[in-house]
Amino acid sequence: MNPTTTTTTTTISLAIIGVQKAGTTSLKNYLGSNPKLVTHPHEEFAYFINTKEQQNGFQNTLAQYCIHIDELREKKLVVKNVGMCMNEESIEKLKSHSPDCHIAIILRNPTERAYSSYTMGVVNGWMSKSFSEVIDAIEKWKKGEYDIMYNQFVRLGLYIEQLRMIYKYFSKEQVSIYLFEDLKSNPKKICQELCDMIGVNNSTNLKTDVHNQTLVPRSKFLTSIIHQLRNNNSSIKQIIKAILPPSLFKYIGDVIINSNKSNTRFPKMDKQTREYLNRFYKPYNLALQELTGIDLSHWNMNEEA
Repeated sequence: MNPTTTTTTTTISLAIIGVQKAGTTSLKNYLGSNPKLVTHPHEEFAYFINTKEQQNGFQNTLAQYCIHIDELREKKLVVKNVGMCMNEESIEKLKSHSPDCHIAIILRNPTERAYSSYTMGVVNGWMSKSFSEVIDAIEKWKKGEYDIMYNQFVRLGLYIEQLRMIYKYFSKEQVSIYLFEDLKSNPKKICQELCDMIGVNNSTNLKTDVHNQTLVPRSKFLTSIIHQLRNNNSSIKQIIKAILPPSLFKYIGDVIINSNKSNTRFPKMDKQTREYLNRFYKPYNLALQELTGIDLSHWNMNEEA
């Protein structure tokens, strides 16, 4: 059936909405290997954040993400967008569109998450500062001053604020929260639980390869190209997307990104920065622990998670 003529709106069974740099791409791909589920090849499903996609309509947007309506007659839809956990308007729209949707959230030690987000900024070509400057960024924020390092790396680790917002629209029974280390150690268990939540038999042959690893870039030139492809305000990106279909645009982008990866991992975070961030996040982590009942005491240790 052509998505422009259908009168039935597809609902979402499971939405993975957070958090950034916590294995959400891997979780989406694991679940996508279940023959009873369908998801998008793109890392993020932007419909509930992107106004242009909303104007195009949900069914048409699914088709652009290479999801065919015929598939959804016998399968359930899983989407992922980590930006939604910071965007109340998008959560409200998700609730209105799919009120029975189940929510999945993966939480990662916020200190480690901040550093991982920083390394992604380096790889994508828009961050050149030393990570230790995040301390100055937080001190500026305490004085009411804006700083991009705080906004992009630190703020995203205030999970208690995100969860309180999400619970305004979805009940606790509709929200499954997992820890990053549990996803790494036993992904099949988490997939089993989520499949049970949405009434799907879990596949024992799920593909659980690691996705989205961050390595030091090889080339500054390729890094600058990647920055243009990642930047929604880039005229180069807008021109290329107007010419190429989404699937081909993604394929070319993936080729460039993968060709720019070296075999070198980023160095570990320095001890002073780690201790500072742990102290900063501790009261937020304690409030989160009280709200969720999840033991997060190991997040306050100074060893690398």
